[in-house]
Amino acid sequence: MPTHRPTYKDIAQAAGVSVFSVSCALRNRPGVSEATQKQIKEIAADMGYRPNPMVTALMTNHRRLNNRRKMRAIIACLQDRETRDNRSKVSTNRESNRGYRTALDEAGFLYEEFIIEDYAENSSRLVKALKNRTIPGIIIHAGTLPKWCCEGLQSFAIASIGSRQINLPCHFAVTDHYQNCWRTLLELSQLGYKRIGFAMSRKHWFNSIDYRSLAAFTAWNIQMGKSRPLVHWTEEWDKKAFITWIQRTKPDVLIAAEHEPLNFLKESGYHIPDDIGFAHLGLDPEWRDLAGIQQNSFQVGEAAIQLIVDQINRNAYGSPDHPRSTQVAGDWIPGPSVRQH
Repeated sequence: MPTHRPTYKDIAQAAGVSVFSVSCALRNRPGVSEATQKQIKEIAADMGYRPNPMVTALMTNHRRLNNRRKMRAIIACLQDRETRDNRSKVSTNRESNRGYRTALDEAGFLYEEFIIEDYAENSSRLVKALKNRTIPGIIIHAGTLPKWCCEGLQSFAIASIGSRQINLPCHFAVTDHYQNCWRTLLELSQLGYKRIGFAMSRKHWFNSIDYRSLAAFTAWNIQMGKSRPLVHWTEEWDKKAFITWIQRTKPDVLIAAEHEPLNFLKESGYHIPDDIGFAHLGLDPEWRDLAGIQQNSFQVGEAAIQLIVDQINRNAYGSPDHPRSTQVAGDWIPGPSVRQH
């Protein structure tokens, strides 16, 4: 029996079915056969699963005026259009979305998306739309919210996913960028790499997580007695400047969280990993040709929902005086872009 309360994902893995099937079976909803439902319920019981009571106690007073039916509470996902549209292209967006939607379903909440651009910089209109839906909590999955969008959100429980909010102090869930980079350095050093380089550009999403991977890389080098870490830092990517740096510093492997350095190396005739290794800090699970870190974005999404539900349970709304972060460790994935043991 697991030492933690089993989640839908745990049960799905044990039963060999999808998380959606588990959700349908345990909530007696259409979507699975009677035999599958019975199997899932038996496995869930054996694993010690118990329904989460948090919403039952929270929201039984939410009713629709037109039918007086008790309704489950809605958690709003506040997104910009780019994040929503990139869901099919970017694994971190897609997995985060799956994570918080699964956690919401397991907790008994409904989910509804609100696209920032639809409100044309009118915060009153946005807040009215949220209150009309009797929404108690908001998950922000939109990079940095513009200042206008932050006005009037003090009556909601809020958590951000993937980064802290610069214009709206709130709790947030994020992959552990510092530990992820440190783990990458450990793995590469164990593979025999001696001259480990790091390349990064100034991007708003790096700023919102305080360049933690760069901080880890710098700290590692100081600990190893290297006074001049091999860092290529740039405001904007420039192929010529980057290759000039590679030729001058001669790293035997490179760590990056963006694809530009890898593309520049290949376009310039470098063979990976024979001429130089490459480790990516944000691996898509479908990238079979690279080594690096899978950020476990599904678990990050789950953690963000836990932050929101905790606030609702404590009747704590608005910006906290001391925002907390929940950091989820990533996993090192060996791949053909670095040496093999």
